[in-house]
Amino acid sequence: MPKKIKKKISLRASGVCWLWIAVMVLVLDYGTKYLAKTHLSLYTPRVVMPGFNLALSFNKGAAFSFLQHQPGWQVWFLGVILLCLKVI
Repeated sequence: MPKKIKKKISLRASGVCWLWIAVMVLVLDYGTKYLAKTHLSLYTPRVVMPGFNLALSFNKGAAFSFLQHQPGWQVWFLGVILLCLKVI
């Protein structure tokens, strides 16, 4: 009976590197959001250096505040569009 040859797959080819990059981006994103919520006041700029300020604000809409004044249906609507595009 012939032996099965196990092919060794590199980390790059397996996609594990991309998974780790995605996890690190999520950790950094949530970490900076946590720091902003705990150390900044709403709409009050904090001077970091001349010409560079940080201020806390929230975007309830999609990209660039698209549909931000809607009551909440936009999240579900855009989610359905995303799922439909994913299926196609």
